[in-house]
Amino acid sequence: LNSVDEDEEEEQAVRGAWRGFAVSMFRKALLSAEEYAFKYAASGFLELLMLADLQLYVCGKVEKQKLIRDELVVLLGELLTIYRQVSWLKRWDRRKGSSSCRHSSDEEDESEIMASRLEDRLVECLELCNNFVLFMPPSVAPDNNEELLLLQSYFSFLIDLIPDSFLLTKDRPPGPKKRLAIFALVKNLFVFLVHPSILLTFRQLWDRLHANSTAGKMAAICCDCCRRFVIVEQLQRNPKAREVLKSFLSTVPEYRDLLLHIFCDFSVCRMLKEADKATLAAFLRFDFLQASAVNKFAASAQSTKMQAAPAKSSLKKFYHLTCGWVSGLLERKKRILEEAQARLHSSNEQASDVNRFTVYMHDIVTSEYATFEQNSDRLAENVVWQWRFIEKSLCHPQGIFYSPKKWPNRWCLDPLHLPGYSRVRFTPDVVVDNLDGEFYRSQESGSVKGCSSFWLDKLFATSTLLPFDAEGGVLHSFNTIMVTLFFEATGTLLLYREKIHFFSNNCCTVQKRIPLNKKVSTSWNYSQLILLNCLRFHAADCAVEIFFDTLESCLFVFDSPASRAEVVGHLKSFSPALQQATLQMLPAFTVAWRSGQMTNFDYIMTLNELAGRTFNDITQYPVFPFILNDYFNYTIDLKQPTLYRDLSLPVAVQNSRSRTYYTERYEALSSASLDQNVPLSEPYHFGALYSNSGVVLYYMIRVPPFSNLALEYHGSYNTFDMPDRLFHSINTTWNMASWDWRGDNKELIPEFFTLPEMFINTQNFNLGIRHNGERVHDVIMPNWCPEKDPRLFVLIHRQALESDAVSRRLSHWIDLIFGYRQSGQAAVDAFNVYHPCTSWKNVRFEELGDEISSSALHAMVKTFGQLPLQLFTKPHPTRTVSSNNDSSGTVSATATAAATEYSFCPARGLRWGNYVGSPEGQAPRLIYTQAVIDAPSSLAHVFILPCGSLVFVPEKVALVAVYPCKLYSSRTSSSNVRQQIRTRASALILSLRFDFADCAIKLKFEHLPSSAGHISQSSVSEWIDIMLAYDFQVTAYSSFVETAVFCFGTDLGTVKVARLKGSYFQNEMQQPQNMQTSCTVLKTLYGHSASVSTVTLSTQHGIIVSGSVAGELFVWDLNRLCFVRKLTGHEGTLSLCAISSSSSSSCDIVSVSDEDVGSELMLHTVNGRLVGRIHSNVTICSLALSNLAEGVSINCIATGLQNGVIRIWDRWKLSLIQELRSDEVLRPVISLTYTCNCSQLVALLNDNTVICWDKNADTKSAANRFKERLSVALKMT
Repeated sequence: LNSVDEDEEEEQAVRGAWRGFAVSMFRKALLSAEEYAFKYAASGFLELLMLADLQLYVCGKVEKQKLIRDELVVLLGELLTIYRQVSWLKRWDRRKGSSSCRHSSDEEDESEIMASRLEDRLVECLELCNNFVLFMPPSVAPDNNEELLLLQSYFSFLIDLIPDSFLLTKDRPPGPKKRLAIFALVKNLFVFLVHPSILLTFRQLWDRLHANSTAGKMAAICCDCCRRFVIVEQLQRNPKAREVLKSFLSTVPEYRDLLLHIFCDFSVCRMLKEADKATLAAFLRFDFLQASAVNKFAASAQSTKMQAAPAKSSLKKFYHLTCGWVSGLLERKKRILEEAQARLHSSNEQASDVNRFTVYMHDIVTSEYATFEQNSDRLAENVVWQWRFIEKSLCHPQGIFYSPKKWPNRWCLDPLHLPGYSRVRFTPDVVVDNLDGEFYRSQESGSVKGCSSFWLDKLFATSTLLPFDAEGGVLHSFNTIMVTLFFEATGTLLLYREKIHFFSNNCCTVQKRIPLNKKVSTSWNYSQLILLNCLRFHAADCAVEIFFDTLESCLFVFDSPASRAEVVGHLKSFSPALQQATLQMLPAFTVAWRSGQMTNFDYIMTLNELAGRTFNDITQYPVFPFILNDYFNYTIDLKQPTLYRDLSLPVAVQNSRSRTYYTERYEALSSASLDQNVPLSEPYHFGALYSNSGVVLYYMIRVPPFSNLALEYHGSYNTFDMPDRLFHSINTTWNMASWDWRGDNKELIPEFFTLPEMFINTQNFNLGIRHNGERVHDVIMPNWCPEKDPRLFVLIHRQALESDAVSRRLSHWIDLIFGYRQSGQAAVDAFNVYHPCTSWKNVRFEELGDEISSSALHAMVKTFGQLPLQLFTKPHPTRTVSSNNDSSGTVSATATAAATEYSFCPARGLRWGNYVGSPEGQAPRLIYTQAVIDAPSSLAHVFILPCGSLVFVPEKVALVAVYPCKLYSSRTSSSNVRQQIRTRASALILSLRFDFADCAIKLKFEHLPSSAGHISQSSVSEWIDIMLAYDFQVTAYSSFVETAVFCFGTDLGTVKVARLKGSYFQNEMQQPQNMQTSCTVLKTLYGHSASVSTVTLSTQHGIIVSGSVAGELFVWDLNRLCFVRKLTGHEGTLSLCAISSSSSSSCDIVSVSDEDVGSELMLHTVNGRLVGRIHSNVTICSLALSNLAEGVSINCIATGLQNGVIRIWDRWKLSLIQELRSDEVLRPVISLTYTCNCSQLVALLNDNTVICWDKNADTKSAANRFKERLSVALKMT
């Protein structure tokens, strides 16, 4: 009960507040100087309330109708009160000569209201009250006293407005408009006494509003006797009212009888009380009604019929009046609604404009704030990065502030690589302890998230070289996801006018999407972009892989193919030299492979890339074939066809028993699928693909950070996996894949031919103990592998891949993986059908109705692997020639001895290759010996340019070759194809000189590119100062580099890395003296304790190697400009060093250190392993490395001795394979270089004598060609 009372009180309070507000606004609208305020807020509002009242009355909704009626009565009463207080008649009489009157108000800004307008408003308001009385049905509520009081007040007000001298006549009397209107209103009230409007109004609204059936009952129980009797009371009490009625009846006598008939109705009405009936009787005693009463009761029936005609006419007029009011009310409602709709539409448009402007301003402010926030974050990040650079520069093991806590004690695979290259280099892990102690055999402990953190910090090299700069504004912005093997970063890709920038604050792991507390923010200049490759990601064709000249590659996944196409279009417009990998390139690569210009490894890698395989997506990792079927015997012969697997069939069906099993399995699944109408229920031979995330992690489990990913992959066991299922033996893996284990059909990965470290447990992981008691540690090599050395296995395995037997049959494997046997009936016949979810054609996430099915399909796609894009629809053509050109001929005795010495290898049939010093073919011959007499100064180096020209370089001078296009745009890692592209490319040759007396490093333009693409001599240009060297002396430098980045060592033990900048190729007709260039020192590398004595760099592998007089040999990261490792074993002064650049499979570092007697030659891998060391009693003065493709040759090291002898060493075991001697050559060989195809070896002696050793049989023609090249070189020297 208390809650009910409280609700009633609250309702009364709300109604009181609303009524006070409505009355206040209504009063202001009535007296407002603005006409529209009165029209809409007063008159229009009252009419809408009347219409709502009628609608609710007809529909029978009594409670709601009572609420509306109460408010309507209050507002009409307020209207009468206002106009009664104003006393309009007195104001008009008193101010007849005045043009206006002012409503009294304390506000100074109250507007004036014209008298004529007030008169019109008074008439209109009285008409509203009159319409309420005449046409509105009475309230059905028992307490309708307020309504009756309103009627009484209104009738009195009308009577008071009629002057005493005014007479009502039939004809319209002359007078003011107001008095005529009042006359009509009073007349209508008298007619209302005779004809109540309730039934007429109800019938009109019944037809128009289609009220329900209960409305008829409402009309039947209501009557207007109470309201009409109020008028009778006023007539009985007010003498003036009686006079007005008397005058009206005298004018219209026919209404007298109708009025008396109605009074008779009052006498029987149940709504009237006895006192009311007494009042009625008293009213009937008036004289002007008595005569009519006697006549009425004495009249005959005929006279009654005659008097019914005027009554019917009067009723008809009142009927039309009622119909007109109802129609007008509905029309006004319609018009008001239309006007309101128009105003609403206009307001909506204005609101939309305001909203658009607000959104526009909000976007501007948000963009400015976001830019400010990004710049602030980037500034903070740059500070952190700079501090990290300082730490890396000074806190590494050779730095002056070395701290074991600041330097990692473990190694991870470096993610940077070139297109077509496999990752072969390890770099320090920035997290000291990668995994928990239980995963190591030692007692070290750490965090399980270390590996992923490493890739976040190590993935990008440009943060070192290219600090972010937000000048210029964002031109385009795209939402994207950066995908790597180990994490996904959801962020934004911003395209500026000069660079591309990506930032993200949301990183997670790939497998289980575990959040990582890391930010990714990096940027690149458009000039750094070298290649685009559009591919699929999780079956969606919306990803693009971008390669940069900093060896970085990033996979970006966009919302739709349209967004990706837009991004690719913008990148091509900003970087016109950027190339995109398309299938139109495929025929050219196929022709190059068939003609022997590309190796099998390079061709397979190219097909992987064109088919959408990438190192950045573990579900689409590049796939390579199992090629050998014998990993058990102690000797093998690579020339025997029986050594190799059947490449025309998948690896799992190499025998008839396996083929029978998979045939029966396919038929069983085919029969089962006929009875099921279920998606992805097609039959298949294999449930998972030959290459998926599990296969990659199986092979790479010993290589961080794949180790961390393997732990996440097997997270439910909290271990690497069961020891017996781990990769522990190559022979066992082959047996399980080929016949021993049903369902195992895994192929190989590129690292099987490039990365020997994948077989070695260098991190000492605790991989467990097998059921036979053997501990899983290093991978067990095949029995035929020399010394069980993983490096030699990789090299021999690469030779097997390039063998003639594989070359002849490789096209069949291509048909299975990339060709026509990938799908259709050809795939069924070849036992090559895989689970339907491995093909993007069968994966349709949008057709799945529920989230659970979609998540399950996503998991299947990520786990089962994804088929490569089908590149061929017809059988792939076979290879026509071998990848190397074997020469027949006699072999010298020295060569035979060298070959016998190398016979320790159990693998027979290895190919040495056709180069000067190779044991195969004819022995090299000295075809040219001549001293350079006209040289301007003492020569120090000889080089072969990519175009084939010889170049001689004096002491303290370095050459820089700058190309107008990227050298890596060939999409292959074949040295032969790349060499041809570099040969055709125009080059600008710059000279750097370090021995000027003013301690300045100067530059001069030497040769400009000609229209034919050949190097031509330019007009002599002046030396340009590019760097001052007041505080140091240059003691070592790279004599020839093919990039704008060069490095040099100083006597302070530092290595400076600098970059040349200039627009060299904008105008080929520009003279060298008019060209502008600049030099920027990117970083100074600290670490050597003595003067730097030798330095070299490799852009292909991204490293710098420097040596000092203290015997220190360091490897630096060329892109990140930081210390990597120290190569140990040197005791004397480092005099020479060189980096191999033959192929993508390996990277070797050759160094020479001087001793008291002779020199020591050492061979290291790029990852620090010492391959071999040889002591030479004769000082080694020069080095040269052959650069033939790996797999088709065993590359060599040529060393020039002080006695004129040239010794050739193989790069596998550092064994001597040949010596080049001549009685004509007895001077020290200070420089050596191989020609592009390694068919000639050019040497420079210390007396400026040039000699040439040739491999070809036709020595005369070879000598003539060399003379021509030498003469051109001497003219340019």
